[in-house]
Amino acid sequence: MQLITFKNLNSNIAYLNEMTMMRMGLIFSDKMTIISVNFNLVQLLKDFDKIPERKLLNFYYDFYKDANAVASEMLESNYSSLKKLRNKRGKTKAEIMVEQKLDKWIKSVIGEVKRYLEHHMIFSGEGVFSGFLEDDSLKLINYPMDDESFQSKMVDYLIESFENNDVIHFFDENAMRSMEDLSADDDINMDD
Repeated sequence: MQLITFKNLNSNIAYLNEMTMMRMGLIFSDKMTIISVNFNLVQLLKDFDKIPERKLLNFYYDFYKDANAVASEMLESNYSSLKKLRNKRGKTKAEIMVEQKLDKWIKSVIGEVKRYLEHHMIFSGEGVFSGFLEDDSLKLINYPMDDESFQSKMVDYLIESFENNDVIHFFDENAMRSMEDLSADDDINMDD
């Protein structure tokens, strides 16, 4: 049995209730799929080693924008210099040393991002879901809050999931209303 939850930005499902729903779904079903904006950081931590440096540095800005963090200009300048040195052929000994120092420094900034995520996982309680992601009993479909195309993607995913008879769907009235609005636009009959 598989449980799928749908949550959009206007959903009435509170974050803690959604976490409870995930726990219950994992207890009572073989697999669970969550479509939500709430659990992007869990997926980010799972895929951390596959994420490009540039994207991780952008997360650094997001996580530490209000703190006394490395100035964005300094980070950009150092990262730009590092990229140039990495691509340069025939480096001098001094350039190799600068490249190594910059690489070490950028890795320390990325290490801060990972520490932030791990800290968040502990204190939010989301860390308990990491093992379920690893064994594929939990699938997270995350989307950025500013992704305007997600609503139509959600309808496509919903239609695809209805084809599987071994699925229980869970969504609140706002998510359902969004589905009905989108299906009306696409001439899909939700009552069939």
